[in-house]
Amino acid sequence: MPDLAYQTLGVLIVLGGAALLYWSLFHDRARGRRRCPKCWYDLRAAMTLTCPECGRTARREGQLFKTRRRWRWAMVGVVLAAAGLVVPVVPKARRGGWPSVLPNTALIIAVPWPEWDVARDELKGRAYEYRMDHDLTEWLWRWQASMLGQRVRVAIGRPDSLALTSIDERLQWLDLLAWVDAQDATIQILTEWTEADDAELRQWGTWCLEELERQAGQDR
Repeated sequence: MPDLAYQTLGVLIVLGGAALLYWSLFHDRARGRRRCPKCWYDLRAAMTLTCPECGRTARREGQLFKTRRRWRWAMVGVVLAAAGLVVPVVPKARRGGWPSVLPNTALIIAVPWPEWDVARDELKGRAYEYRMDHDLTEWLWRWQASMLGQRVRVAIGRPDSLALTSIDERLQWLDLLAWVDAQDATIQILTEWTEADDAELRQWGTWCLEELERQAGQDR
């Protein structure tokens, strides 16, 4: 099925869910009729606040003019509308997997999960797409880049962290930080590496810091 068909189907489902939601919450208004607030029996002929059908006694006259709400159908409408929003992204999910349709913020939140490297790979893939002709600031908001830096630091910042044991894995995360210009977090991580017990990690931390200083000098 072509992408346009999924988009059309999604719009129809959303409209159907919205229509059902409106009908269940707002359609059945009293319109001046006196009705039992429990069983909705017509009380226009009754002279009291007690329903002859179910025996419910309203506390005040205003309760007899409530709009009838069908909450179960309203929930169905919400589910339908939500499903309609998902349908148009199904083709993209089939091509690139479900991470490809997740928003940047959701992927950033998933970063500290070391077993879910697809979050890192997807973020790096999106960064590469902007490598040639876009400014990376258009890809992530500044607060998102800062949040990503903090969460990567949670995953790999401590030299004794058990989250990631491979230096290659740690360097891949640092490469992602470089793409989003999270320099403060990168410097914090590398500084801690230079004080690590592991000699190889200290070496990498020192070398990467020197490279950052060299690049900063060239930029000036």
